[in-house]
Amino acid sequence: MRKTLLLLFTFISLNVFSQDLTVTPDPVVLTLGQEVVDKKVDMTITNNLGRDAEFYWSIDREGVPVEWEFYLCDVNLCYTTAIQSCPCSKPNLLGPNESGTLMMHIISNGVVGTGAINLAILSECDGTTSVLDVPITFEVEITSSTEFAEINDDISLYPNPALDVINLIEDEDVKQIEFYNIVGKKLKSYDHIKGQSHDVSEFSKGIYLVRLLNKSNNILKVLRMTKK
Repeated sequence: MRKTLLLLFTFISLNVFSQDLTVTPDPVVLTLGQEVVDKKVDMTITNNLGRDAEFYWSIDREGVPVEWEFYLCDVNLCYTTAIQSCPCSKPNLLGPNESGTLMMHIISNGVVGTGAINLAILSECDGTTSVLDVPITFEVEITSSTEFAEINDDISLYPNPALDVINLIEDEDVKQIEFYNIVGKKLKSYDHIKGQSHDVSEFSKGIYLVRLLNKSNNILKVLRMTKK
């Protein structure tokens, strides 16, 4: 009897929590072109309670292409693509009737396709206490413009991880190279000619996106660079 009452209390508590903590929009459907380096969707999470509410989150990306990468900015800070669940040491806290913003980012790495992830809102950080599931569907389309350049799969950069200087392979069509951080902020842009090297010594250790453009300013390819 005592065990039954405990289970009933747990069920009621989770049900109330899911009603009082809401996310909009829900569900989320987003379409983007394959040339987009980093695309985000903003969601509002609201605490409808008259008291503080603490929550965690987790990203289930099982139903998307393996090349796609995701990262979340919660009400505390932005995480890298390597972090797919909220650390137990950094719970999100919303005051009574307070709202915050969740920003889900996708990096498609130029791979087209359709897939859905699930953003689980958790009352505990153990990953099993999901009280709210927000499905997010992404569709990455081939850009319809006839001026969009075909992706050259032979283009690559070396060394990678990089230390001070990078070089490109099969770079005949590359006329400009742009560097972005993991949250999509443009850091540097260089004109490029075949065989030219580029200095990356001023970049901090981390992961960067390298966008290659042709003479018409169309994207040839987006590469990922690790800086040592």
